[in-house]
Amino acid sequence: MKTLTLFEPQFVEKFACVGSACPEHCCGGWNIQLDKKSANRYLQAKRIDIRALATEHISVTKKSVANWAQIKLDASGQCGFLDEKKLCKIHAGLGASALSHTCSTYPRVSIQKRRDEFNTLTLSCPEAARLLLTHPDGMQVQEKQLLRQLFNSAPEYQDAEKLLNLMCSLLMAKCGVQVEQGLYAIALLCLKLDKVSLDNADDVAQLENTFLALSDSLEKGEVVAHMHAIEPHYLLHYALLNNMQHFIQLRPGSRGFATFSRYLQLLNLDALQDQDDASKSQLMAENSLLWQQKVLPLLQDSPWLIGNYFQYRIYHDRFPSLTSREPLSALYLLTSEWLMIKNLLVAQVKSTGELSQDDVVNIIYSFHSLTKHNKQASDNFYMHIDAFKMNDNISLLHLLK
Repeated sequence: MKTLTLFEPQFVEKFACVGSACPEHCCGGWNIQLDKKSANRYLQAKRIDIRALATEHISVTKKSVANWAQIKLDASGQCGFLDEKKLCKIHAGLGASALSHTCSTYPRVSIQKRRDEFNTLTLSCPEAARLLLTHPDGMQVQEKQLLRQLFNSAPEYQDAEKLLNLMCSLLMAKCGVQVEQGLYAIALLCLKLDKVSLDNADDVAQLENTFLALSDSLEKGEVVAHMHAIEPHYLLHYALLNNMQHFIQLRPGSRGFATFSRYLQLLNLDALQDQDDASKSQLMAENSLLWQQKVLPLLQDSPWLIGNYFQYRIYHDRFPSLTSREPLSALYLLTSEWLMIKNLLVAQVKSTGELSQDDVVNIIYSFHSLTKHNKQASDNFYMHIDAFKMNDNISLLHLLK
């Protein structure tokens, strides 16, 4: 028998689907794929009502065994198998075991390495986002030992990746709600990483010393002084946000669009489309000031609202993964996404003078629903972000002011 380690945050353990009570359920606004076994089970069901529904609402595509068919959405963009209470007729008629892999697992995700497994949830689910963001211990991670006949077929989780992931998590934990300081510290860590080899013990020791120095600087508040030297580039802020807005506005029928659009309208980027660069920069500068003066004080009473989000991103993304993007590139993308979320929080406070936990949950779940629901959506979204790097990843520092 082989021993594997399972990691699971508390919010994952607590998750249970809330069914018809969900503010925006997962059976609408998305393409729902069916595996071959599930599609045939519904199309050949002994129950006439299920078979009739399947014949009407299933389109067989045969793209792969896992993607054998697709559920046709009705005129309102909802799954044809929902009843008037937005509950699944398959679940009610054939039982939970009859649900397709997609329907039975969402929003659960298992990230597998050869000897490790990381259970998580996708934040495109409102209930998953609520559990993560509103509970102080939501990202408290438990470890369990599993016995298996074989190791996973995935690659080994290298010690260097584990070390970097832990360092980034600890740096973000040190900064509290001042997340830009944590991102700045991680940027400096990544710059040091570019100059060392993780295969060399002396170089790894240098990296650890850099981490300890950065951690100490965060704890003492010294990072703020270092960040004063960064020249803000507010026109880059506007261009990046406007491009992300354009990407999202191309998805009017997608799940999360109506919720996200309510906050995006408050940001009101469209009003500046025909304005000069100085006007665009001025709005971004005002938002940056409002973040410091009004939004951060509102978050101080519940620092886990933002802290848990960044701990989730580091955990869920295995950040900074050394097998996909370069660490600085991965950090640029994360910082860019935070720029959008941050400005929407500012726009909400500017408009109403208030910021509820529901606002934070709504912004984050709808953002993830539109941009990170699946790999294709993420890749397309990142292509838009990549267009504004000013030819280098280090331009991310201009996004922290």
